[in-house]
Amino acid sequence: MSLSIVIISYKSITNLQNCLSNLGGKREILIIENSNNYEIKEVIEKKYKNCKVILNKVNLGFGTASNIGIEKAKTQYVLLLSTDVVITEDQIDILENKILNMSNSFTLGSPISDDLIDFIKNNNFDKFLENQVLNTNSEEDFTKVDLIKGCSLIINLERFKKRKVFDENFFFLF
Repeated sequence: MSLSIVIISYKSITNLQNCLSNLGGKREILIIENSNNYEIKEVIEKKYKNCKVILNKVNLGFGTASNIGIEKAKTQYVLLLSTDVVITEDQIDILENKILNMSNSFTLGSPISDDLIDFIKNNNFDKFLENQVLNTNSEEDFTKVDLIKGCSLIINLERFKKRKVFDENFFFLF
């Protein structure tokens, strides 16, 4: 597998179990629980053998928790999810095949909101926002995007020099 799943949670075991019940058992799944709730860790790791729950003593926020999960991932790509996303293992297989065929040509990827509905129904993304290349005079190109949905973000870790993707000012709205 070249794709790990990182799920950011905060005391949301019902949503978390609903999310996990569709993901299957063949991928590494890292859950960053922004609480010190050992019961969540115990329940999830007992029921889902491919999951590892990392407890934070306090709520560190979405960005910092994401960085913790990304740092621990052992794959080239990470699918970052919030607990309320429901996506199936078959859909992730299709997604993984599509990103592998892109020949490492992206850094971050995410569908826009109504496109996620299309993906669930048709296994296909067909709506994209207009992008603008910001810098073509360096080794790395930067592209400005209008929107990135944090709840379903695909990260190509080879495109980051360090595995710290989000800064401390990043915030996430549910």
